[in-house]
Amino acid sequence: MSQLRSNPIREVPKRVLLTSFIITGLIIVITLLFNWPTIIALIGFWMGVGINLINFRIIIIGSKNYLEKAEAGKKASMTPNIMLRYLLYGIVFVIAWRIGTPALLASFVGACMVNFSFKSDGFFTMGLEKKGSTDLKKRACVDGVYDIEGESVKGVEDTEIVDVPATGDKETADDTEAEDDTEEIGDKEDEIEVYF
Repeated sequence: MSQLRSNPIREVPKRVLLTSFIITGLIIVITLLFNWPTIIALIGFWMGVGINLINFRIIIIGSKNYLEKAEAGKKASMTPNIMLRYLLYGIVFVIAWRIGTPALLASFVGACMVNFSFKSDGFFTMGLEKKGSTDLKKRACVDGVYDIEGESVKGVEDTEIVDVPATGDKETADDTEAEDDTEEIGDKEDEIEVYF
């Protein structure tokens, strides 16, 4: 699991700033190619990034307050939190619109940076995570299905995979699948519990 997924409260702002610096370079290149006002577009972009990070923090604070109130048995609502966030977005977009169209468009891009950081997490961590063993017995041993000697811990039995086609008096694939399905249904019925 990446650091962004394991500790988003601390890692999201860092990732957003890193990604924002990269996008700032792209904005500079694009505005110079099309002869647009570079400074205005950068101001709009960083306004969007700023409001996006502020809104991310408001979501965190609002969620903590909601959970604390709900656990205490009090009436909890996220409506004021949501209204504040929309109000802040509206103010920033109106200011960016008053500055100019390039600032407004860039502020829309900046306002999507937290979402973009989550979606680009795989790109930033590509090749850095350790891959698990490809041997299924070793992985099952780690997951608690088998013990070190290879004995089944959870009642999982080894099965043989036969690649020989069914002919004559042998079972067909449909017969074996039907038997497996009935066994699975019986096992699931034993495991079903009702929680109220």
